[in-house]
Amino acid sequence: MLDNLGILYAAPVFNVQLVLNGLLIGAVFALAAYGLAVVWGVMSVKNLAQGDFVMLGGYLGYAAEQHGLHPVAAMAPVAALMFVFGWLVYQLVIRRVIQRDLFTSLLATFGLAIVLQQSMNLVFGPEVRIADSGMGTREWFGGVVTVSDVRLLSFALCAALAGALVLFMRRSRMGRAIRATAQDPRAARVLGVNVERVYAFTFALNAAICGAAGVLVAMIWVLQPYYGIAYSVRAFVIVTAAGLGNLPGVIVTSLGLGVVEQYSGFVLGAQFQQATVVGLLIVVLVWKQLMLLRHRQALQMTRGALGHLGILAAGAALPFVWPAHTTQIAVLWIMVLFALTWDLMGGQMGYNSLGNILFFGVGMYACAIAQIGMFYDVAEYTAAFGAVKVDFSDAQYFGGLALGLLLAGLVAMVVAAALSWVLFGMRGPYFAIGTLGVALAAAELTGAWDYVGGGGGISMPVFPGDLDTRATLFYALCMALAIACYAFLRWLYGTRFALAINAIRDDEDKAEALGLHTKRYKALAWSASAFFLGVAGGLFGNMTGFIEPLEVAYPTLTFGVLMVAMTLLGGKGTLWGPVLGATLLYSLKELTWTYLLGWQWVALGLLIIVNVVYFQQGILGWLRERRPEWFGVTVGK
Repeated sequence: MLDNLGILYAAPVFNVQLVLNGLLIGAVFALAAYGLAVVWGVMSVKNLAQGDFVMLGGYLGYAAEQHGLHPVAAMAPVAALMFVFGWLVYQLVIRRVIQRDLFTSLLATFGLAIVLQQSMNLVFGPEVRIADSGMGTREWFGGVVTVSDVRLLSFALCAALAGALVLFMRRSRMGRAIRATAQDPRAARVLGVNVERVYAFTFALNAAICGAAGVLVAMIWVLQPYYGIAYSVRAFVIVTAAGLGNLPGVIVTSLGLGVVEQYSGFVLGAQFQQATVVGLLIVVLVWKQLMLLRHRQALQMTRGALGHLGILAAGAALPFVWPAHTTQIAVLWIMVLFALTWDLMGGQMGYNSLGNILFFGVGMYACAIAQIGMFYDVAEYTAAFGAVKVDFSDAQYFGGLALGLLLAGLVAMVVAAALSWVLFGMRGPYFAIGTLGVALAAAELTGAWDYVGGGGGISMPVFPGDLDTRATLFYALCMALAIACYAFLRWLYGTRFALAINAIRDDEDKAEALGLHTKRYKALAWSASAFFLGVAGGLFGNMTGFIEPLEVAYPTLTFGVLMVAMTLLGGKGTLWGPVLGATLLYSLKELTWTYLLGWQWVALGLLIIVNVVYFQQGILGWLRERRPEWFGVTVGK
């Protein structure tokens, strides 16, 4: 780092190169950011798929170039296609989440981003692509500073598009309707503005802008299905810093961000460029929130939204900050899911299961059978411990994975519903022991089942791409699944269902006497947990690449114990307690495996003992007792 700083000091002309590159690239950032600013300002929708819209537009431009059309000439038809695509996405997805809370729109667009990423990967492959513009390069300062003609052209096109958008917003009837809706949707509706049509047009216009920006990216940079998140983060940084409806601010911030990226990449290294952007996003978010918060009540109302945004930003950043540990961090998301699903039973309903790992293994094997069985005979595939070598095409792999994950959740849910009629006749320690016995029995039975390879296990289909792409894909899927589980439980705990299972926890006999169908509620709660655990099992099996009954599919004495310990550490019966406990305990596990190898389970056992003896209420419960004001509880003096 110091060496690179020395180069900039010794040869100031390199600063010209970095600043010039940053300004030319920042102009493209401004296009994508302006589209996000319009959608955010008019509809209050934070589109996490913004960058993936850019990538999709880039791939359409690349496809046009492959068929003989110059990318610049393809900008107009690509923008038109993206406009239609944006309109369809609005009608199918966005229209249904506009009136929901912030987290719902974030989750919906995050799911849309995953769909777009996988679709682009299936159609165009995971390889890096670039659209050839056929243009040359200019040299200045004796060849020390070089600028490609295509970047200069892209800058000019961005300026022209920005000017056209300003004129459209100020002079056209739809532009005035968009501005009126952004200021006050109700007043605009009273004055005869078709607000629903304005929303649809705004989102479609954003998609068209992203399409045009994507074509420019295809010429001046590279395309890859999973690069969209980088553009989404940049757009959020720019819009948050500049403010909604502030086009000059968006342009200046975009150009500044481009320059900052160039300097961070040169001084710190290219691997830290994305981390720098994410760090700026978090700083800007915190700063903006602190500037807007004037009263304590407002602080409490926005704390949850700020926390969710921070977690999403951190989750998106971690694979770029620590790319060598992407798989380990993906497992952390699975640990969070483990704790959340166990708490639904043990914390909210009072039924402490020691066999929830059963559904993890059932889902893993169901996913494997579906992935393989769609195209080959499973018994032949697993024969002779992998002696039969099978190559899956891209379509076969991803199609089988999608179906396998769906079946993993459904099969686990059916198994839970069937077992509930037997095991929920037990209570207390008998239920815990019964579930443990079923999980152990499932592992033994699977080990004796030759159809799925018995104790020899199954080699999962090989991912059709490089290792980095594979790690990023499964990280995104694990993160999405954990967030979906959290969002589902957050919604569920605000319904009457939560009151019913809490009543079962407090006094099941009284709940039954009052007419509550306790067995039905218990079966539904267990089935919900089983669904998420089953899908997690399918993901974990594909991440490891090999599954076998005892240590991978049904690790009762490791993962089965961890899911209980994590929940108890954070505080059971709460929403955030399992998340906190999973993060802390898994981090401790990784540290002890690294620095206390051979003593790691001793450390874990001691932690469980200290937790149960001294912190029975968990970390959140302990903090609530000693710092109630942190939780909005006012204590009289």
